[in-house]
Amino acid sequence: MDLTYVELPDGQDELLEAMAENAHDMWARERQSEGWTYGPERNDQLLETPDMVPYAPVDTHEIELPPHLDDLIETMAKNVHEVWAQTRQRQGWVYGQQRDDARKWHPCLVPYEELTDDEREYDRNTAVETLKLIMKMGFTIQPAAEISINH
Repeated sequence: MDLTYVELPDGQDELLEAMAENAHDMWARERQSEGWTYGPERNDQLLETPDMVPYAPVDTHEIELPPHLDDLIETMAKNVHEVWAQTRQRQGWVYGQQRDDARKWHPCLVPYEELTDDEREYDRNTAVETLKLIMKMGFTIQPAAEISINH
């Protein structure tokens, strides 16, 4: 999905900052559930990373996403993966069956459709939590065809 020409309205700094923090918090919660903890350097054997600090994501448990967002969730999940993969490739990473930070190999550098169910679910959770955060902040999400413009 090419978002090159998408512009957000002025005054959205608070929303963008909250979305960035929430995405990182979701990542950190997932790593914590896998046993990762803070460490001064990344160590895959000890499950340590310097990116693990105390996080407090916005509580969105009470937000229910309407069914009309299901297709958007999947599109966002795929885009989350594609942006991540593109960034990694620009940093010199390539596909490898096992993750190896020194060699810059990563097993998830494959098309979204080839990811494991767990990896796709991780990307979907990122999309869901992002949409929930947007709604909690008072925004509504409707397909363009449903938006009426009043003059």
